[in-house]
Amino acid sequence: MQRNESYPNYVFASVEPHMLDDVLNHLKTLSGSTWFSPVTGRFDLVVRSEESETQNLYNFVNKIRGIPGIISTQTYIPLEGFVNGKSMENGEPLGLVLLRVNEQVPKVLQALKRIPQIAEAFSTPGEFDIVAILKSRNYEEIITQVHKIADVKGIKTSETLFAYKPIYTA
Repeated sequence: MQRNESYPNYVFASVEPHMLDDVLNHLKTLSGSTWFSPVTGRFDLVVRSEESETQNLYNFVNKIRGIPGIISTQTYIPLEGFVNGKSMENGEPLGLVLLRVNEQVPKVLQALKRIPQIAEAFSTPGEFDIVAILKSRNYEEIITQVHKIADVKGIKTSETLFAYKPIYTA
């Protein structure tokens, strides 16, 4: 089965203490991701994949789950959203903002589209309603943009993760 749109998927993972470097090295050997990075916050790692075939994504996530040191994963598959054309380049700070909303999701996505530092944002089923990726010159600017996101009508809660060492594979 293939999804209609080709939006990226995000796999968030928790990793055993002191195993992160081993997990990152193992991820470098897997095909299927466009980038991955350790992150701050409740998760230890995020992996971005552009796989559009459901079975292939399922197999990819299971490979991640099979890496020694991975404790658990949560996969977010987008239903609708936008990519604003910003390329993700090595060395640029990234922030992942996990949002819960109390308005219609399409209205919130349209408002988020007006924030230029948002590289992509998608509605997803599950714990969070929207996953947004901020790309900026530095982490201070990401924090400023998170405050702008918090002011968007319909945002109920937000949780921000900093990707502090992105590894680009595609």
